[in-house]
Amino acid sequence: MNSLITFSLLIIALFSTVYGVNIHPEFRDIVHTNVQASEFVFLNSSDNNGLAVFCDSVDMLSKISHLLKKEITITFLSTGVEGGEYVAKRSSKWPFTVKMIELGREETLNYLKASARVAVIPSVSDNAPNSVFECMYAGIPFLTSNFPSISPFFASDASRAAHTFEVKPHNIASKMLSAARDGLSTAVPSFTISQAESVWTALYAKVQPSSVSVEGSRYVAHTTISALSA
Repeated sequence: MNSLITFSLLIIALFSTVYGVNIHPEFRDIVHTNVQASEFVFLNSSDNNGLAVFCDSVDMLSKISHLLKKEITITFLSTGVEGGEYVAKRSSKWPFTVKMIELGREETLNYLKASARVAVIPSVSDNAPNSVFECMYAGIPFLTSNFPSISPFFASDASRAAHTFEVKPHNIASKMLSAARDGLSTAVPSFTISQAESVWTALYAKVQPSSVSVEGSRYVAHTTISALSA
């Protein structure tokens, strides 16, 4: 198996195990719907550097707002105090409704699952943010940066192209415009959670064959105390 694909499978398994998000075990069975976006929700990536480029993108979108032909809401989730002050300054002249909300992880997922909402996850460095996996495996439409670490998670080039952008404001604005006018479907991942977890189990069993067990669709890793204290 290709090492990059194997690594991707392990990341998915770790994500589902550690974060315990309520996701469908066989994602391919979920009906993929097309969402006509009327709200774009900014999710900061783990490197915390996507806020400025997202605001630059909304600046560009505001200049072509007449092409949207609908009212649009721009929502910022959990940007913190400094981020909130920055957004307040940047958004003062936008022709859109702007909201800033502080939510926990589960609350964020529930918020994003509402109709006509599309998550935007811009990152200026290649770091495969957890929020991408959460949206993908929870069936939430999203747009994110097109980096090599993301590509293996999409089932096809077409799915990757539809949900990713080059990290430049005009490209992001163009993707948002398309999602509002033409719609955006949920992404189709390359692997199911079951496939990822089977690879994770096999690898972990090779390292500590007596320290892993499966309970339902979740793994329980039993730390070998003697090995840690040796």
